[in-house]
Amino acid sequence: MNETKRPLIITLIAIFFIWVFIMSMDNIFAAKETQNYIVWYYNFSILVTVLSLITAIGLLMMRKFAVYLYIIYAPISFLIQLKVLGTLNFYGAFLALVILIILTKYLDKMK
Repeated sequence: MNETKRPLIITLIAIFFIWVFIMSMDNIFAAKETQNYIVWYYNFSILVTVLSLITAIGLLMMRKFAVYLYIIYAPISFLIQLKVLGTLNFYGAFLALVILIILTKYLDKMK
């Protein structure tokens, strides 16, 4: 069997996405308890959080769908954040761009 080896950087990115999932779920539960949230944005945050977990699992499995999923939801998430909060997290956007560049570099090694 010709198994695709997962590069260390992909593993680290996947672990980062799992960490983001855990931290985001904590924030989502905290917002629900304080009743300080916009309902549709709260639901959108849950969706993006779940998509980050799916992306992490896909990356651990070296699947192309994980990269495509990230390409779709990351920019949408930043645009929604800009609309709701009126500001853009430039460090987060830069990090997302770096992650995207790394993921696309390894896209041809994924199934």
